[in-house]
Amino acid sequence: MKPIAPSAMEGKHREVGLDPAALPPLDKLDAKTLRDVMNTFTKALGVQCSHCHEKDFRAPTAKKNSIRPKTENSLPAKFSSAK
Repeated sequence: MKPIAPSAMEGKHREVGLDPAALPPLDKLDAKTLRDVMNTFTKALGVQCSHCHEKDFRAPTAKKNSIRPKTENSLPAKFSSAK
């Protein structure tokens, strides 16, 4: 297993105006920014949207519920290259 390292998607987050060291909760993002962020998730994880989502993207699913606490709290600053 690779050690934890800064995300290769950090630059994409900066492009849409987000600070990778202090990402807001997903439900606080406007629709375009949310889509941009979710696209970084699919690229980083190597999966399609349907891996976690159903037809109604807002509907809760087991996979979304299991990852939510991890994404809402973000990684500690020591795992981000953001300064």
